[in-house]
Amino acid sequence: MNLQEDEINIWIQGLAGIGLVGYNIAKTLQTEFNLKLWKSYGIYFPNIAPIENGKIYVNSIRIYNGKIDKNKMLWVVTGPQPDSDALSSLFIQQFIKDLEEINKKHKITMYMAFGAFVTSYLSEVIQHQKNRGGQPIEIVNRIITQEMTKERPLFVATAGNITFDMFVKETKARSFDGELRKEESGYISGLNGVLPALVGEILNIPSIACMIDTCLVDFEGPRGPTGLSLFLGFLASMKGLQFLNKMFDLRLNFEALENQIESLSATAKEQLFKLLSSSKEGRDYRGPKDVI
Repeated sequence: MNLQEDEINIWIQGLAGIGLVGYNIAKTLQTEFNLKLWKSYGIYFPNIAPIENGKIYVNSIRIYNGKIDKNKMLWVVTGPQPDSDALSSLFIQQFIKDLEEINKKHKITMYMAFGAFVTSYLSEVIQHQKNRGGQPIEIVNRIITQEMTKERPLFVATAGNITFDMFVKETKARSFDGELRKEESGYISGLNGVLPALVGEILNIPSIACMIDTCLVDFEGPRGPTGLSLFLGFLASMKGLQFLNKMFDLRLNFEALENQIESLSATAKEQLFKLLSSSKEGRDYRGPKDVI
């Protein structure tokens, strides 16, 4: 891996998952750099066609690309995940085949997938803050402030011809010393883990799965507020984008994302207040802490 080559091809993957952490990162990059659609994998996805702004489109994983500097090409993989193992298998076969052909023409410098690493559950956070005492609005403000200001490590696992130590040494990731953690064991569910593993093992491309510290809203149904989940997810996404910005000198403009987080914080506070004011306890659905 050499970030000083004449042509650098950076691949960033972010599919829908917990908090839309990786998805937000990928979509932000696609929008920021006005990347163009290279391929859509619509035939491997459910028979549903969303409408946005009067336009109908295929709800599928898509690859976008574009030149972002004189020697840098950015490729972004984003979208939903297949809803069955059968569809996943068909998609993966075609995706790896496509990537192999692309790699022959445009040598892939690094393939990075982003997602969430659940280190805390909202039910536990709420209970801890309740135990400290205070009025509901005080507890809400403490939780929001805690999530916006806490250290947010990035947990890294590698595949292909790169190790964690090489990743830190050979890239600007070393400037995040202390925030990067080597994920020694566990598992990653979904394609945000499976694809970088396959890209590394089959094609021997330097591949990274980067999971970002995230708090999970562990309340079912209507008691798992969308706005609150999005707020917590966007905070993790911001960390990932800051990491990429420094690592690859992307010169990103964070204003739009900061405004979105600010807007979501108001909704998050409102939904948190309702959770605290409810007499019923939410029933959680905890899973492994290292799911992406």
